[in-house]
Amino acid sequence: MHEEAGDVMEFAAGMAKVTRPRLYRTVPRDHLFHRLDELGERKGIWITGPPGAGKTTLASSYLEHRQVPALWYHMDSGDSDPASFFFYLSMACQALAAGEPLPLLNPEYLPDLPGFTRRFFRQLYARLHKGSVLVLDNYHMVPPASVLHTIVQDALQDVPEGICVIITSRTEPPPALSRLRLTHAIVCLDADDLRISFDEACRIARLEERSARLDEDEIRTVWESSGGWAVGFVLMLEHHSAIARQGWGAVPPSRDLLFDYFAVEIFGAASPDVRHLLLRTAFLPMFTVPMAEAISGDLEAGQRLGELYRLRYFIDRRDEPETTYQYHALFREFLNARAREYLQPPEYLLLQRRSARLLEIGNHTEQAFFLYVASEDWEAAGRMVRQQAPELIRQGRWQTAKRWIGMLPPALLEADPWLPFWDGACDVVTAPAHARAALEKAHAGLVANHDLLGQVMAAALMMETYYFEWTTFAPLDRWIDLQSKLFEEGVPFPSPAIELRARSALVAALLYRQPQNWLLRPESGRALALLEADVPVAARLTAGIILLNCYCFRGDFDCAERVIGLLRPDLADRELTPLNRVWWLIAVAYYHMLRAEHDAGADALDRAEAIACEHGLNFIRPTVLTQRAFLALSFGDLGCAGALLPRLKCAIDSTRRMDLALYHSAQSWYELQSGELTAAVKHGQAAVEGAFAAGAVSIQTYCLLGRAQLMLELGDAAAAQASVRTLRLRADGSSRLLEFDALLTEAYAAFQSGDPAAGLPLLKAGLAVGREQNYVGSLRWYPKMMVWLLSHALQEGIEVDYVRQLIRVRGLYPDTPEIEQWPWPVKLYLLGRFSVVIDGSPLKTTGKAQAKPLELLKALVANGGREVAAATLAAQLWPDMEGDAAQSTLNTTLYRLRKLLRQDDAITVQQAKLSLNPAKVWVDAWLFERLGNRLQRAEEPRLDDATRFLRLYVGNFLPQDTDTPWVVPMRERLRSKYLRQVLKFGCAWEDAGDWSRAAEAYQHGIEVDNLAEELYRRLMQCEYRRGRAAAALEAYRRCRHMLSVLLGIRPSAETEAAYRTIVSDSG
Repeated sequence: MHEEAGDVMEFAAGMAKVTRPRLYRTVPRDHLFHRLDELGERKGIWITGPPGAGKTTLASSYLEHRQVPALWYHMDSGDSDPASFFFYLSMACQALAAGEPLPLLNPEYLPDLPGFTRRFFRQLYARLHKGSVLVLDNYHMVPPASVLHTIVQDALQDVPEGICVIITSRTEPPPALSRLRLTHAIVCLDADDLRISFDEACRIARLEERSARLDEDEIRTVWESSGGWAVGFVLMLEHHSAIARQGWGAVPPSRDLLFDYFAVEIFGAASPDVRHLLLRTAFLPMFTVPMAEAISGDLEAGQRLGELYRLRYFIDRRDEPETTYQYHALFREFLNARAREYLQPPEYLLLQRRSARLLEIGNHTEQAFFLYVASEDWEAAGRMVRQQAPELIRQGRWQTAKRWIGMLPPALLEADPWLPFWDGACDVVTAPAHARAALEKAHAGLVANHDLLGQVMAAALMMETYYFEWTTFAPLDRWIDLQSKLFEEGVPFPSPAIELRARSALVAALLYRQPQNWLLRPESGRALALLEADVPVAARLTAGIILLNCYCFRGDFDCAERVIGLLRPDLADRELTPLNRVWWLIAVAYYHMLRAEHDAGADALDRAEAIACEHGLNFIRPTVLTQRAFLALSFGDLGCAGALLPRLKCAIDSTRRMDLALYHSAQSWYELQSGELTAAVKHGQAAVEGAFAAGAVSIQTYCLLGRAQLMLELGDAAAAQASVRTLRLRADGSSRLLEFDALLTEAYAAFQSGDPAAGLPLLKAGLAVGREQNYVGSLRWYPKMMVWLLSHALQEGIEVDYVRQLIRVRGLYPDTPEIEQWPWPVKLYLLGRFSVVIDGSPLKTTGKAQAKPLELLKALVANGGREVAAATLAAQLWPDMEGDAAQSTLNTTLYRLRKLLRQDDAITVQQAKLSLNPAKVWVDAWLFERLGNRLQRAEEPRLDDATRFLRLYVGNFLPQDTDTPWVVPMRERLRSKYLRQVLKFGCAWEDAGDWSRAAEAYQHGIEVDNLAEELYRRLMQCEYRRGRAAAALEAYRRCRHMLSVLLGIRPSAETEAAYRTIVSDSG
């Protein structure tokens, strides 16, 4: 309830600043109204004139008489902080029109303040009805050097048709608006335009009770004496004799003359009760009736104020959200001077402080603070800083908070460490180095005061400065040590939000500086638990971003998914800033990259970049580009990465050392995958040097991993192993994902250096980690290495199910079709059978509907499978059809075949030629032919490949299609290749004395070609040499029988001679 009441009071105080003054007995200034009507098509109207010229009255009465919808803004010195200007304008707009709150001027918008201004005002104008007016009243309160003049210039440039801005000021437009004046985008009404006419003077006189009996000549005399100065004319009407005695001419009187008038005719003529009320309310820039009653002790203060307003005693009134009074600036200045004259110093000082306290209670915080300062109530001023600084920072008004702190005496800043704490807190994002100086001082004082909570918060902010600066992390060691000891002591956190901020700051520091520290796991767990507490949404998301990055680095994706699940409902919350959303989307993209979810990661980065562009967050675009490059490289998309990296190089801020290191890391990764090893070495070294210079240990791991991969590509396995061993030490207890990467990289290095005995256990260990954690990505995905290792794992039978899952998720395919165990999306077995296997399951044929698509598949393979002319296939499969009809049927059949294979890209078509996609389709005949060609080229028989070669050829190509003419050429080619190699292998084994293997080879050959006489003869000899004469003779009888039955011939003389030798020797 207390917080809700505070919010209401803050809203009420703010609304007093944006509420139009209430008019009482005003005369419509028709000629000026017509002038304003005519000028309403301009972007802006500047109404300038001295005090009392009627500027505010003209603007307010015009809006009232014309019934123009308006947003009124009362300028004051607080608007020198542009964040306050935007904050209160946003509040006014929210009260005027429902919808999303307009953005606050947070630090992230300062690099492009003009862009923020344009976006803010475009949104504001869009919410105003056509014909509306925005009034900036009392613009002269803005200091001449304020940046607000440029802001107003940008705001005026974007005023749309149907909207007008009216500005009232005692001064001419500032130089920043000169261009708008020259182009007549804004026009001025000056003091001469504001002078009242004689007709207006007469109507004013008729309204005033004291002058109602004056005749026209008397009115004209007064009007001419006033020179048309509005307030002067009214004063002369009421007190024309006194003013005449003071000798006012046709120009506005001096300040001293006005003060004399106030002293004699208003203050002096007032009753003691009214004088008492005027003096007691002198220090209140605006006040309600209860405030006036409280400060004066006069329970009839409301009636007296109403009468003063009715009599136009230099007092304005606003009725929303509650009745509020405000003295004219000159009259209030007079009352201040009179209070100092009438009251004793202690009483004067007490009145100032009581007024400040009333303003503070009414939530007029700025006015209260300045009164505390004026009355040198430093204790109260310091208390206000401590109370208001958090909210001012949240509102983006940290410059206001710093201005307040700068007004405090040095002695107070030395005595109260919370004041330098908030001074530092203001600069954490925008000036980290300055923030650290203030926070160091604050921390020392908080230690001296034994303030545990203060020490924790100072340390947390100190750690945040390094995180936001993104340049060096080495100094974090000290603060990590201090913070961890404070947490051990047990800190009494006043709220979950404060605890979450402190713990997440420590998690971030540990993540980037000491990821191997055992504290990272429990501290991230505590922060994760706090995400479920009652914490403001922006604080939850900020902590969630840190935790998501932490869990991704650690490879703890269960916890990462929990973070995402907890925060997903918050993403629609209106309290989140665009920067919150961008950082979150970048972290989510990082998660998706590691989970091999390319499209989801790309979508997150698309949204992040769109938000950054829409809201002018240009400083974060290098981070988005970096993550885009990493995502593309993780999936081997060199085209995308190559387009991104030049953009990243141009956009990067050279003062942010970590951004540079990550850029060089990405560029090195790109050059490595592109085969440009010299450039890869150059950028890789720059990345390592930058990461080590910054002391960012977690970033060093990326760079070291990249260097190890590069050393492997250069053939320096020893250097790669040295880097990887360092990584394995760092991975111990810090990151299972890093352990996974390091084990696999070290295994690859061992294999490449010719040490499979060392590589095999490392490969087993790495894949076991991957299976346990269900990893499908890595910190730096190296496709070439992973394909080699996974191929080897399949051949060795290591973690086969997990390896196949990893291959499918990553969409990997080897450079060669020789790995039959690879989980190809489509596998075709055509030797000795016809079988289609899709994702590991045989395709079950269901009838004629599948017959023609499968026949097309056979024909495509039989014709070579690559760039087969569509006309050739159509002629072979539909020889009786005309050309166009056959082509149409082919297209339909191709569509059905793709659906049957469940892979649209399994068959590609380019320039009317069809090809099987080698990345999607494995064909046993292709592998057989590839092996055969390699064996044929070898000068000596490669007996290591013989078993695999013989095993592949289980029978002739498409043996069931005996009557299909287009099958025969390939069938005969493969058969001949097979028989040649069988004979070659057999002979080699015979030469080696391996009669058993030679006999087995010849037997395989005979099963394929039962008329190959040479194979029978060699089989006979091998069996005889093995001491199996009966088997040798059986081979001869089979040969003679097959030749006789099928060809009607007898065995050759050579075969007969071999037979006789065996018979003779076996006796």
